[in-house]
Amino acid sequence: MTLLRTTLVLIAFFPGLAQAADLLKASDVTNFVTAYEKMEALQSKYPDVETNLDATADFSKAMEMIDRMIDGGKLNFLGVAMEEAMRHPQMSADLRGAVTSSGFASVDQFSDVGNRIIAAYMRSEMSGSDLREMQMMGDLPESQLAMIPAPMRKMAQYGPLLARALEKVPADDVKLVKKMKPFG
Repeated sequence: MTLLRTTLVLIAFFPGLAQAADLLKASDVTNFVTAYEKMEALQSKYPDVETNLDATADFSKAMEMIDRMIDGGKLNFLGVAMEEAMRHPQMSADLRGAVTSSGFASVDQFSDVGNRIIAAYMRSEMSGSDLREMQMMGDLPESQLAMIPAPMRKMAQYGPLLARALEKVPADDVKLVKKMKPFG
């Protein structure tokens, strides 16, 4: 469950940006969960491979990953994690096998669908007032920003961007993710 735990911790730091062109389907969620479970098994098969997937162990590592997660204005958490894992030849072959045997054409497609599921999950957990508070973080004067610990300041600065993106998550995606509960 390390990958799931890491995903949820990073989601809390960087909830996600909506990016779906099409609505999620039940098969997308099912395929994602299947691939995810296979990937969790790979973590024990390759314990010495540094993938940066366990960012929960080091808050500064999580913050470094946040900087890399925005790709053209889209959440790219899974893309960043997969990029790290794909550097290991044997693990990359196993990762490709896990995603293709679970119904995805590629690791990129898995990452895209997973990012959309993560965004829908986060949106399902946030109220309208939560989103307003995130947007207000962008309006904090420098004197108030200076009072926020440096590692947390970056999250505060991303607040408005995250809130706008989460507002764009399709309601049908949120309903599907709530119904299917891919994160337990």
